[in-house]
Amino acid sequence: VFTMEIPIVILASGSRQRKLLMDTLGIEYQVMPADIDEKAIQDEDARVRAQLVAREKAREIARQWNSQNGQDKPALIIAADTFGYMDGKMFEKPVDKDDARRMMSELSGNIAEAITGVCIINTADGSEQIESVETTMKIRDLSQKEIERYVTNNSVTEWSGGFSPAYHEGTALFDSIDGSLSSFTHGFPMEVVVPALRAAGVDL
Repeated sequence: VFTMEIPIVILASGSRQRKLLMDTLGIEYQVMPADIDEKAIQDEDARVRAQLVAREKAREIARQWNSQNGQDKPALIIAADTFGYMDGKMFEKPVDKDDARRMMSELSGNIAEAITGVCIINTADGSEQIESVETTMKIRDLSQKEIERYVTNNSVTEWSGGFSPAYHEGTALFDSIDGSLSSFTHGFPMEVVVPALRAAGVDL
């Protein structure tokens, strides 16, 4: 009788926020951050670009995994990429705190999009699932004092747009959101990840 071998789950990201959500699932998994040149991957469509970056991250880890393990150990590799988008402009990770101040000042009082691309590769058959998930966010009208306090006290260069709603100081920056909650807060849409894990045979 053929039985599907349960793949080893790999999170292809060093993001603390994504790891926090993976930890809630109560499953064993490995963290293998993908080292790729994200800036080299460009597309005019923000959704497509998010998917392309996530796909390249997943493929890079799949190449590493297959070269180390061959076909003996199947892996389910989950990669994601998130950035902000407003008025045709992408808001990626700030290069420094001054850049974060500029981004937060631009976003203040406006409506923007948080876009997360997700790619899930099953090395057992080489299948790829690629999606993008969007959340509309309304940022509060922030004072310069609020922006300065946030930039000074937080790791703003780690996050697209210079903010992270995963932590309470970041949550307080917003009036409202419409769309995927976990994609917005942690850059990790659980409504995509969980069904993919279940489909691969992972017991959740």
